[in-house]
Amino acid sequence: MPQVTKMHGTDMTVARERSTTDETMEFHRSDTPTRLGIRRRKGAAHGHSPMLKDQFSPMQKARQKWQPVLPTVLRSPVCSFEDNTKAALASEGDAEQLAKLFPKTWGQKFVKLRACEDERAWQEHQPIRLGLVLSGGQAPGGHNVISGIYDYAKQCNPNSQVFGFLGGPHGVFSHKYIEINDALMDKFRNQGGFDMICSGRHKIETAEQKQSSLQICKKLDLHGLVVIGGDDSNTNAAVLAEFFKAQDCETKVIGVPKTIDGDLRNQYVEASFGFDTAVKTYSEFIGNLCTDVATSKQHYHFVRLMGRSASHIALECAMQTRANLVFIGEEVEEKDMSLEDIVSDIVTMIVRREDQGKGYGVVLLPEGLIEFIPEVGTLISEINNILTQGDFDSGKLSPQSMKVFLSAPQTIRNELLLDRDPHGNVQVAKIATERLLIMMVAEELEKLGKGKYFLPISHYFGYEGRCAMPSNFDANYCYALGHCAAALVDNGKTGYMAVVRKLDRPSPDWEAAGCPLTIMMNMELRKGKQVPVIKKYLVELDKPLFKMFAEVREEWKYRDCYRAPGPVQFEGPGANLTNYTVTPPTKEDLLPETPFNYQNLSTRYGFVKCDTYLSTLQKTRIKAKVDVAPILMHPKARAVQANRIVPADQQAHKYVTRQYPLQCAQSRLQMYNIQVDLRAPETRALRVGVVLCDRQSPGVQNVVAGLFERLQIVRGKLIGFHGAAGLLNQRYIEITKEDLQLYINQGGLELLGRTEREEVQLRTQEGLEKIEKTCTDLRLDGLVMCGGTYTLTDVAVVSEYLLQKEIHTCVIGVPATQNNNVRHAMVEACIGFDTASKCYASLIGNLLTDAASATKYWYFVRLMGRDPSHMVMEAGLQTHPNCTVISEEYAANDETLDDVVQDIADIVCARAEQGKNFGTVLVPEGLISHLPATRQLVAELNKITIGLDRTAYAQVISELVELQPGEQEYSSKLTPWSYALLKSLPEFFRRQLVQPREGGRTQLSAVATEELLSQLVSVELKKRKHLGQYKGSFSPVCHYFGYQGRSAMPSPFDCALGMSHGYLASICIESSLTGYVTTVRGLCGPSQTWRMATLPVTAMLKVLPERETQAYGRQVPMVPSAEVELNGRPFKALRSATEYWENEDRFCNPGPIQFQGEGERYYTRYLFEEQHEYLEMLGSVEKITNYIQNVCSFGVDETTLRTAVLTLNSLREIIIVQQKGDGDQELLS
Repeated sequence: MPQVTKMHGTDMTVARERSTTDETMEFHRSDTPTRLGIRRRKGAAHGHSPMLKDQFSPMQKARQKWQPVLPTVLRSPVCSFEDNTKAALASEGDAEQLAKLFPKTWGQKFVKLRACEDERAWQEHQPIRLGLVLSGGQAPGGHNVISGIYDYAKQCNPNSQVFGFLGGPHGVFSHKYIEINDALMDKFRNQGGFDMICSGRHKIETAEQKQSSLQICKKLDLHGLVVIGGDDSNTNAAVLAEFFKAQDCETKVIGVPKTIDGDLRNQYVEASFGFDTAVKTYSEFIGNLCTDVATSKQHYHFVRLMGRSASHIALECAMQTRANLVFIGEEVEEKDMSLEDIVSDIVTMIVRREDQGKGYGVVLLPEGLIEFIPEVGTLISEINNILTQGDFDSGKLSPQSMKVFLSAPQTIRNELLLDRDPHGNVQVAKIATERLLIMMVAEELEKLGKGKYFLPISHYFGYEGRCAMPSNFDANYCYALGHCAAALVDNGKTGYMAVVRKLDRPSPDWEAAGCPLTIMMNMELRKGKQVPVIKKYLVELDKPLFKMFAEVREEWKYRDCYRAPGPVQFEGPGANLTNYTVTPPTKEDLLPETPFNYQNLSTRYGFVKCDTYLSTLQKTRIKAKVDVAPILMHPKARAVQANRIVPADQQAHKYVTRQYPLQCAQSRLQMYNIQVDLRAPETRALRVGVVLCDRQSPGVQNVVAGLFERLQIVRGKLIGFHGAAGLLNQRYIEITKEDLQLYINQGGLELLGRTEREEVQLRTQEGLEKIEKTCTDLRLDGLVMCGGTYTLTDVAVVSEYLLQKEIHTCVIGVPATQNNNVRHAMVEACIGFDTASKCYASLIGNLLTDAASATKYWYFVRLMGRDPSHMVMEAGLQTHPNCTVISEEYAANDETLDDVVQDIADIVCARAEQGKNFGTVLVPEGLISHLPATRQLVAELNKITIGLDRTAYAQVISELVELQPGEQEYSSKLTPWSYALLKSLPEFFRRQLVQPREGGRTQLSAVATEELLSQLVSVELKKRKHLGQYKGSFSPVCHYFGYQGRSAMPSPFDCALGMSHGYLASICIESSLTGYVTTVRGLCGPSQTWRMATLPVTAMLKVLPERETQAYGRQVPMVPSAEVELNGRPFKALRSATEYWENEDRFCNPGPIQFQGEGERYYTRYLFEEQHEYLEMLGSVEKITNYIQNVCSFGVDETTLRTAVLTLNSLREIIIVQQKGDGDQELLS
């Protein structure tokens, strides 16, 4: 039976009831041994991902066992003593008024904690009873505060009791609580989120609420109540402490500083917990965006960062990543900058960078920027006052505010009028300031005739950071805060905040103290009234941290100093680093000297890097050794003939043979394995070129490194082309060891870059002629092309063309795509899928934790992946969301968009019946291209928009987006059913479908399917509510995870996979193969044991519908984009748990990618489901045959030998018949 925690109160459950005994169960599996000793372990545990009924990932389980390091002062019995230093008040002018409001707690002194001299104090300690409550938004480390309180109480006396109030302050005055025990506590140690007891944004304000809170504290006989929250929550703690003391209640009230915004700081409080983890999480993905633009040399990423009232997160992330332009709200207010001024700053930077040949960049802005703009801040203040009196009436706005209000787009106006939070604040998290700026910047650039390649992408980084698994710093800090809070109660203090200081030192040297809450307060206007509030700490423009930033930021604008901090690490170098806010940087940290002339080298490299720009993790990774199979390093390793592939579709193969006759004749569909051939002649010094194509994919730079290292062994040279443009126009470098050293194990394609616009030219006659000239002029023996399905098809096209021209350049393809859609029996995984899926799964895991903690949001998450749903399926298997949409499943059933909406709405309703108005839906990027009706609509729109000029396109927008009548009658060019579907869609979605990208075709990454689904589900739920079929609440929040992961720092798995493919590609060229694709198998085992092979690309080609070959301008056989196999094991595993996940909360968080420790060796669940049993059976066969060979040696009796021969012959005959029947492979005799 699952363990159930006893709860008190009515209709309140713990958000995530954790089961202990069923976590190893699977749904569809058995464990049946066979006579031959091969155990068909369908229920075998992956070990690198959660089982289907687990609620913790392997990384979460590892973190549960990790022990935080306490400050020395808190490791023994603790005493307090008063610091007689005069305390500085937050607001001297409000002192008199505050003294009147807090007569019982005003004037208390700052206290420090020290170890008691008598260590026997705990041996004689009486049991203590403590209550605690989480208040406000989530922040990483909250559970460690609880564990610190719990462990202190139990260390005082094992019979001590700790009670957690459920759902925030509401749980206090409504008497809903649980008693925390060892089993419950141990599950949440070092875990993100607040889902142990959940939080809430209520306040204990009214006399009835205060009295009820007093009653429960007396009923439970609490010695102390700890309020874990931000500035408003700790203000509430001060009010409660004053009330309790006035009522002679023995319960002490202590506050703990919590907020990821970083605005709960002062001379006493050095940091609020959660800030470190949040900024590191955001910085990881901002750093990935920086790497991405450095690779593609296109796109401007506008990133809005959580931080309602202060810009600390934006400032810290800027210093961690060196983004090009960062707005600090406090500076905007100080300089009285208008919206137009901000737009002007962005435009000026874009124009100047364009003059430098840079059509890319990264812009950061704080969530609360819009409130800091004086004219907008005034408008918001007026709107707030109007709303306190009733409904909004624009006629009550001042003339200036009315002007600002009317100048804003309608979407922004609507967002300004959204419901306020419980504290009366505008919900800036729901105001898309980044989109507003993009629109205004685009308009201004158009006026100037600039920004030809201005391709903006908007992001909001918020919810995915506030429930992340806490960093070591936050885990230690929060554990210490919990101990400190309990110690303050134990020492009879009330109305204090727990304080841990000297945070720039190692954690054993931190100091613990208590600060009176009242001295942090000032009087503020809230909901039209002056009320006491703990003063927010804003970015101080006259302090060293901001001054340091201001000194270097101009250089960051134009001299790209991008830095990728990488994922939070729990072991190894950098694991215990804190942030710049706690440990301020020097100018050299932020703008190091470069040992070279940047401008001179920028023409030689894809993107210039300097080791002084690198983060601690980057420096560690470039030195990390990558293990590959020893055979790859043998000078005599060669490709040796293996099995011949017999195509299942003979008609299709005949068509392929007609298209590629020379390749088919030369390869004869022969596979090759890599073996050591000691008789092979010495390889002459080869010249090999490499070009990187298709979307960025983590680990591809290691392909280049592997090629280089192998060519060094055989005395060859490696030529690196600057993307497709470099191959066509002979823009290249001869790669040296020095060139490579800063790019090994790094994300993106920065060394050589990618030129997306020129890739389509590779398929033209002119392009092929240019490739021929490049190969001839540079005397290339080989050309390696890395990429996805289009690139591998290009391998066939280029190889055939060069054979026709009798050019002796071998062309080899390397499957590299984070979409994992290059599928074949011999291709187990594509380079990049492991890393990208882990990045997205980590973010989804954070959101799942957030959903379970806040218990009020439905997250709709769209994942990059183009057409197939592999990424969504892997993320689903790793995290266990409530709904995982698989496009191929709906396509197979010929279903519509409405079917998808109905299915999601059914899940929402079913969960609402259980009182769960929260959850998560995963949506694949390619959903609309799979549903028959929307696929047809997109195809028809593409035909209309391709080749249109600006004037014609404006008319298309008018007719098909705004649905206005027009002269061209574009609507008549759509079929009636497609036009009806188009009209039924929201305007924003129509605009995204029509907006031309990628040669006039709809770009799936720009189509917000998650927003469409959330709106349509909302409409459906309103209908059901009207019919009495739904009684819940529905608050959707949408996310798109794409660019954050495709240039991430590659996982150890992808580093090894990329390196192996690089070595292998060189060996294929040394063996004179052309038109082949490298394959690495046995990936479930250690990288040193992986098996190398290569197969002809013609064996992978298929005849596809014309719509899928449009990039070639004609119907040619292509390497297909492999879809999710509905009969495959990964899909069956996912669907076997679907119904359970819909109703139960089995949310798992895989955590960030790790480069040391247990997490270093993790690989995907997808790979495990497909390949683990195969590899295990191979191992079993090897063991059995070795056993037979050892037994059947000289001396064995004749009966045994005869039995072995007869049995093995029978087995051989069965295998031959089976293989011929399968039609997959033909064994060589």
